[in-house]
Amino acid sequence: MVASLAKMNYTIGGVKGMKWGVRRYRNEDGSLTAAGRSRYSTVADAKEAYRMAKKASADKYLIAAGGIYGGRWTITKNQRKDYSRDVQAYNNSLAARTGAKYDYKIAKAQQKGKNDKVAALRVKQELAVNSQKNRTSIANAYVKDTYEKQSVGEHIVRGMIGGNKGTVSALVKAGYSERGAKVMSHIFDDNTNLFFAYAKSDRDTKKRMMSQNS
Repeated sequence: MVASLAKMNYTIGGVKGMKWGVRRYRNEDGSLTAAGRSRYSTVADAKEAYRMAKKASADKYLIAAGGIYGGRWTITKNQRKDYSRDVQAYNNSLAARTGAKYDYKIAKAQQKGKNDKVAALRVKQELAVNSQKNRTSIANAYVKDTYEKQSVGEHIVRGMIGGNKGTVSALVKAGYSERGAKVMSHIFDDNTNLFFAYAKSDRDTKKRMMSQNS
């Protein structure tokens, strides 16, 4: 009877299909089996991909900021255009970083056999990545029209009296009417308007996902 247990399938410790006396991921000497190498390399690969995504994003941020100490000039037309390009490159890296972060979390949950957690993380990942992509679109609209469609003088004046072209573009991109966006650009400062734009975009993204999955 004891000998036959090695051939019977049981659920042990929440792992369905585990066999008594059979190691799934390690050999007797402690080395990884083929399944073990596949399982653990997946987590290691996901961790490395996340590290690289964070580094790529950080590198782009430093380029946009003008180095560790900042101090980048945005006075001439070319300087403003280059700054806009570099900031947009940083913004464009954020969705990939977010996706890689969740890929790593999912890989760790899969390694532990937590299927319910994996499913929940995939839903969160989809929402987070889509929300970040939409935020990036808004941020890029703001940066492009603020720095490429206005001189430094216009930028300063509009910063005082309102009507920044970048702010209007960002609000419109988020779903506000152009007329409403122009009014808001004169009432609130740029940071407040971007907050409104991101908040509306996040709400709309969540509603669309809920509608698609209902």
